[in-house]
Amino acid sequence: IRPLGFRNALIAVPGASCLLFGMLWIGLAVDQTKLDVFLGKKGYSQYLTHHVISYPSPPYSGIEYINEHAPKDSGVVLYGEPRGFYLRRRYRTASDEQTPLLEVWANGASSPEELRRRLKAEGMDYVLINLSEMERRRLWAKVSPPTFLKLAEFWKRYIVREFEVKVYPERWVAVYRVLDENEASRPHDTDLLFVGLLNRFSISQPHGAKVR
Repeated sequence: IRPLGFRNALIAVPGASCLLFGMLWIGLAVDQTKLDVFLGKKGYSQYLTHHVISYPSPPYSGIEYINEHAPKDSGVVLYGEPRGFYLRRRYRTASDEQTPLLEVWANGASSPEELRRRLKAEGMDYVLINLSEMERRRLWAKVSPPTFLKLAEFWKRYIVREFEVKVYPERWVAVYRVLDENEASRPHDTDLLFVGLLNRFSISQPHGAKVR
């Protein structure tokens, strides 16, 4: 048996170390989901919707719905979720250190009607909300009392829920569509799920102004 030699050892040792580390990383995964994907036992979508320590409160269920059902030219604003990975539509989001765009636009609008016009002007047709991530990180809504009520009224009048998946507390994602004026004038289901969450997490809502 010929010795590796110094040059070959420089190549072989790091390679073997990386291989060993990778095997340990997969083997030590609590539920072995990475290994299941590698072996073909679990699909791409199943893995991305699975809660893991390194990727908590996954938004992929809502992202997958938008990719499959929203028109190609649709725009999506993300709330309570900075991660737009895998979303194959135009989208706007904010980092954890920034005020969410929906709140920024609500603060700048004088009425629910103007807020709807602002979303449309920005090209936003859908709102994806990661309620599980909002609860996990206690993402407080940074809105003034008038803005809180304005946002709640906008939600009742111009928003309809199209999709929701709830495997609490690991995964809770909802997708909402922004109605146009004609749609909003007709009877439609009112969803107060988001407003209820604002009631719980808003740090500046007026005393006694709970929206029901």
